[in-house]
Amino acid sequence: MRYFIFYPPTKSLTLVDVGENVRVNDIIELIKEKFDLKVHDSSQSEATMVLSYNGFDLKPSWCFADLSIPSGTIIHFIHREEKAADLYVYCGFNKTKLKLFNSSITMETRISTLRQQISNELGLPLSTFCLETYDGTQRLYDEMKLINYDIKTHDHVYLKVWRGYEKLIRSSVKGLTTRYSLDELTGHYQAQVALHIAAFYGKIYFFN
Repeated sequence: MRYFIFYPPTKSLTLVDVGENVRVNDIIELIKEKFDLKVHDSSQSEATMVLSYNGFDLKPSWCFADLSIPSGTIIHFIHREEKAADLYVYCGFNKTKLKLFNSSITMETRISTLRQQISNELGLPLSTFCLETYDGTQRLYDEMKLINYDIKTHDHVYLKVWRGYEKLIRSSVKGLTTRYSLDELTGHYQAQVALHIAAFYGKIYFFN
């Protein structure tokens, strides 16, 4: 398949060949290199480059072959800039990044307060996760503040759930059942966690 990629700022039009397994992000990286474009984030904004078709942004992970866009179509290559999040949280259990937009987050914010905000956003019970520095080298303790770890606004932190709970949490988000510990107390706790998360996401949870 062949597409024309149009870049409005310079009114440039380039032709690209797209193979069967090529993703949208592959084309974005190709065009950035072809036009020698560099995306610079500031402390106040986050810049991204996107492909847009018929007024809709194409997600980077999408495969072109699945989009049914006719060959020869003109696709726009657009620079987008949006307000930077007050804090970014990388969630290890599902490999996603949570953006917290909350002006109350400062270097004086306690870790316990931050964890409560994250719990409210993700529906995870506080007892299921901890926070670490983004490189995973230091645990962030509830009684401490962000400034104690030299974490500033717009920085990243890492969310880590307890070992063995990744699958349980991912399944609970979807309302799917999973196997619990054979230990009665641990199994009861895991069931309560699953019910809490499933309810947060509006799922009906069935026990085997």
